[in-house]
Amino acid sequence: MLLESQLNVLGCTVQQLEQHVLHVQLKRMPQGNGGGGGEAVMLATGDVGVSGSMLDELTDDVLAQVLAHYLSPLEVCLVARTCRMLRGLCNFGSKSGKIWQGVCARLWPRQADMLCGRGIDMDWPHEWRALCLESCFLDQRWEEGLQKSTVSVIKCDAASPVFNVCLRQNTIVSAEDACVRVIDFARKCTRRTLHCSPHGHRMVLGVWLDDAAETCLSGAADGDIKVWDVKTGACKRVMPGHQGAVVSLKAHERLIVSSSFDATARVWDWQGRQQLVLTGHRGHVCGLWLSDVAEGGHVAWTGADDGFVKKWHLTSGACEMELVQQVDSTATPSIWAVQVLFVFLGMPYTVPIPYRASGLGHPV
Repeated sequence: MLLESQLNVLGCTVQQLEQHVLHVQLKRMPQGNGGGGGEAVMLATGDVGVSGSMLDELTDDVLAQVLAHYLSPLEVCLVARTCRMLRGLCNFGSKSGKIWQGVCARLWPRQADMLCGRGIDMDWPHEWRALCLESCFLDQRWEEGLQKSTVSVIKCDAASPVFNVCLRQNTIVSAEDACVRVIDFARKCTRRTLHCSPHGHRMVLGVWLDDAAETCLSGAADGDIKVWDVKTGACKRVMPGHQGAVVSLKAHERLIVSSSFDATARVWDWQGRQQLVLTGHRGHVCGLWLSDVAEGGHVAWTGADDGFVKKWHLTSGACEMELVQQVDSTATPSIWAVQVLFVFLGMPYTVPIPYRASGLGHPV
């Protein structure tokens, strides 16, 4: 209403303002004397600068509303570089929070709702600005990755279903029906086959490989976890405990984490001793992510058939956070994979997996 009332005073309509904003050009003008080869950004409409445009007639409230409704995060950053007034409007105070919150609500409504739910309003402009820019860059990297991606087909010796894979440098391990296949990715051939049948392992579902491609973990429908020496093909250890199929495995030099159809995730040491049982999900726990040692190595995220993603502290076994998938009444809220890229304000950003696999979308 504020926008329309002020436009009436200016003698134009919302549609005319929209056309005006859409024709705003961000032109890079050479700086004056002083060298350095830098560039200053000028906001212009045709050949007329800000001072001569319709935008100069708008109040700060209406101008903030216009910027929030029509510009992308990167365009708002460019506008902020045009003059001192716009820099203050876009970067400081509640008007800045209104702009960035509006941009986020328009482009990433789910993230905006989650941030509002944590009590972050327009009085926190820097948090909204950071969320918008991180989401924008994440979207760009995801799109660029899809455009530049290639498909490599590796033909295995026998035709069997592949349930899971793990890549380290030029080595891939694949979880297959009754074996773990070690594949040389560069040569696209099988280097070794870890036969699981003699050890009672049937239908291998989860697999993990260390950075040196020397130690492999496998989890199967029988609920057991096995530790393998990749070079010799020997099974070094069997770790029973799960009451359902083991579908995901993550590890680092300190511990191993597994998730299972028995609605639990479990924490193990490398001697095969069970340290913790993480309970709280109602359904198959399939998604699993473990923080690196460099990041502390004591945080895991799990996703399950109940539609929840949970954050666990692996020292205490406490569930520190729950994120629930918002779905309609006809959808099945199953979460099959969780991949955390980084954490902003305590919330994980995840890679989107097709067919609701990431559950919470992109990013969480």
